[in-house]
Amino acid sequence: MNNNLHHNTISSQDWQLYITRMVWYCVLIGILGAVASLIFNGMVHFTSYIFLNLFADYSPPGLPSEGQNTIEYIGGSGRWLIPVSTTFGAFLSGWLVYRFAAETEGAGTGAVIQAYHHNGGKIRARVPIIKAIASALTIGSGGAAGRQGPMAQISAGLASIIASSQKLSDRDRRLLVLAGLAAGIAAIFRSPFGAAIFAIEVLYFGMEFEARMMIYTTISAVTAYAINGIFMGWTPIFHISPDLTFSEPLNLLWFIILGVLAGLYGSMIPKVFYGIRDIFKRWYAPAYIKSASAGLLVGLLALLFPQILGGGYGWIQQILDGQVGLALILILLIVKLLAMSLTIGSGASGGIFAPSLFTGVLLGVAVASVINLIFPGLELNIQSFAVVGMAAVFAGVARVPIAALMMAVEMTGGYGLIVPTMISVMISYMVQSSLSRNERYKTIYETQVLDRPESPVHH
Repeated sequence: MNNNLHHNTISSQDWQLYITRMVWYCVLIGILGAVASLIFNGMVHFTSYIFLNLFADYSPPGLPSEGQNTIEYIGGSGRWLIPVSTTFGAFLSGWLVYRFAAETEGAGTGAVIQAYHHNGGKIRARVPIIKAIASALTIGSGGAAGRQGPMAQISAGLASIIASSQKLSDRDRRLLVLAGLAAGIAAIFRSPFGAAIFAIEVLYFGMEFEARMMIYTTISAVTAYAINGIFMGWTPIFHISPDLTFSEPLNLLWFIILGVLAGLYGSMIPKVFYGIRDIFKRWYAPAYIKSASAGLLVGLLALLFPQILGGGYGWIQQILDGQVGLALILILLIVKLLAMSLTIGSGASGGIFAPSLFTGVLLGVAVASVINLIFPGLELNIQSFAVVGMAAVFAGVARVPIAALMMAVEMTGGYGLIVPTMISVMISYMVQSSLSRNERYKTIYETQVLDRPESPVHH
């Protein structure tokens, strides 16, 4: 049958056959996304073992939900070999990107958005492989990047390969690419509903969705989450107190303040990130020299602030547990942003998703800690503000308020915090949108367009 046909031009029976076929494609993509996530996680852990554990004799804290050691290990050489690790890893990553697939540079999600709007969802077959290797080298060697963006591009690339091999239309290829994006994030973040929404929301920086795609992104995301859960478990990535709920309406005032500050911080992130990226673009040097230079700078920063290394998941858990002091948290709000911008803006391959969540946690804890110092009798719960801050910063900087809300509570199990999270997320979104209205770079994803009429897909 012609895959370009719509339900108003074909018989009901053919339409049902078409829907069934697309659903099974989404299930297949969900399975592949989960398998790719498990392989990519293994690659990151392997490169981290080689670069940091063996060579640098250093190990950052990991996540208990992934069966990792939660204590930082520093060997006999201290942290002095970390800059060598980050430099060499960034060099290899930059060389791979420069030599084989330029579109694997940076975070990954932006490239998927670009493919959706302008390339009919087409992603070259080499992209998933190059993206996986280059990102594993960046993250595993200590680069300040996360796994979510790469995984989104990897699984979207696999979906594009399937669509092209089956000679599907551009319309159906775009649908499957979004399903792949959702599958990758659902598996790596253990956030099926949030990932399904993210895939249809991240395409636009206005309040716009590709709502007709949601059934397909949901099927793919749930499938990936289920397959991944068999091997990685079903607990949320981050652990918070199980009885954490919102029960004091007057405390909404403090969450409103957090939302405003998250919007302010979210409007600053694109300026810093793309400002540093543009500096590297103006530097006439091979891409791998740029990425290696940035890797060296990140490694030197890590001598004082090892929390910036990698995605920082173990450090996020320590912050949630109240094991990091306020002074360091305030410093990391700047240093982590600089490290992320250097790593990814220089041309290495890695995600901006996790670093953005990291800074959101930092901001939430900082706000609650400062308020508790000013008003000792309040005793605001640090974990509550950390979870809400995680959602609020990302909601603003990526313009994905609904997805950020759901992903934050799914990643932490903080369903009792829905109300304050909704308040902070929406305020952050409005503040960031207002402050960035006339900016060249409005969000962390420069390939987003305003709304459906602005997308070539709907011309």
